[in-house]
Amino acid sequence: MSSTGSHFPSATTITPSLWDQLRALEGQTIETPKGESFRIEAVRRGEQVTVSPLDGGQEWDIPAPDLEAGWLAVSHGTELDGLASIRLQEAGVASPHPEYLAGLLQAITGGPRR
Repeated sequence: MSSTGSHFPSATTITPSLWDQLRALEGQTIETPKGESFRIEAVRRGEQVTVSPLDGGQEWDIPAPDLEAGWLAVSHGTELDGLASIRLQEAGVASPHPEYLAGLLQAITGGPRR
């Protein structure tokens, strides 16, 4: 088994290893870049990730195309800081829930955590 180090995989798709990383987060609570906690309810490889905010809100699905668009934005330098939701939208990511997308991307890229 070889390691690719800390380099980003393909800039165009979420690789199987990244889906594995998302799968490893299933059932865990992580945070958006602004510090809002949410739980990763389910990971359906190649399809979507279902998240649930801890404030009692409804579950949301983050589809694979949004994850891939977000990954592309991050691989091209979009920062996953407190303004990540806005930065992802400015980069053309059309996710209706950019804050959760940013939290997922931050978790799999080892970005800053609170």
